[in-house]
Amino acid sequence: MNNIEDLKWEIIRLKRENEELKTEVAKWRDKHDSAKFKIEQEYQPWVSVKDRLPEKPQYDWVLVRITLNPDGFVGLPHIAELRRGEWFSTEYDLPIEQMLQGTVTHWKPLPEPPKGEGKC
Repeated sequence: MNNIEDLKWEIIRLKRENEELKTEVAKWRDKHDSAKFKIEQEYQPWVSVKDRLPEKPQYDWVLVRITLNPDGFVGLPHIAELRRGEWFSTEYDLPIEQMLQGTVTHWKPLPEPPKGEGKC
């Protein structure tokens, strides 16, 4: 009779331990999902202008990649805005493609500003 009683208590203990482990796994899953979401938000891949253009107001200013004509050299990215079908930079009054004699090939959203470093 003692063995049966011992087995019953062992089953109860194992069920309790199983529930505790399920809770722990759920906590780790939540942490993983939160970290994954944060990484996905921080990493934004380049988007070809052939595939899609930025939509306002969500993407008012974006980072653009420019291929310079005629040699095909890829210049440094610029912060730019698409206005009436032309790309304008924060640095020039004329369209970027006209100023740099190049073609905007890709864009990506600007990253979120750093948190806790004062206001501009």
